[in-house]
Amino acid sequence: MANTIQHLRATRSVWEQHDIIPLDGELALLRTDDGGTLIKVGDGTHRFSELSSLLGEVENAAGDTLVLRHGADARLESPAALALSFPALIREDYYAVVSFDSPTDAPTALSYPEEPAILFSGDDVLDGVFVPDGGKHYTLFFWYDGRMQGLARGVTLASE
Repeated sequence: MANTIQHLRATRSVWEQHDIIPLDGELALLRTDDGGTLIKVGDGTHRFSELSSLLGEVENAAGDTLVLRHGADARLESPAALALSFPALIREDYYAVVSFDSPTDAPTALSYPEEPAILFSGDDVLDGVFVPDGGKHYTLFFWYDGRMQGLARGVTLASE
């Protein structure tokens, strides 16, 4: 008889219906609609919905709005418009990353909430406001240190 280790696994709807408390160290897997897997590690105290995923989570809230959970790593193709949102409760060690290509013919129209206020620095930032330019690949790094900070790095895309 072979030894087998079985982990908790379910779809988002099952996790929402049965929001259990995984045991300390127990892996809990969520099968995403796009075929990916979200991994959380139980602590024996918090429900599945309260745990952070190992690789972060990006939730597509409505249309092009992305809710960037703690540890999120969102990699997008060439969005015409992108609206960013953050969790209602932001952890003290919060961070998230977003990367995308801004189309040459019409730069990505980026929007984000007024609260939490984001202080941007880096490329294509003027007076703390980031405005994407066309024909660039951007990586945005967000972190919270009592205030939401955003660092924008843009690299010109090679022309074809």
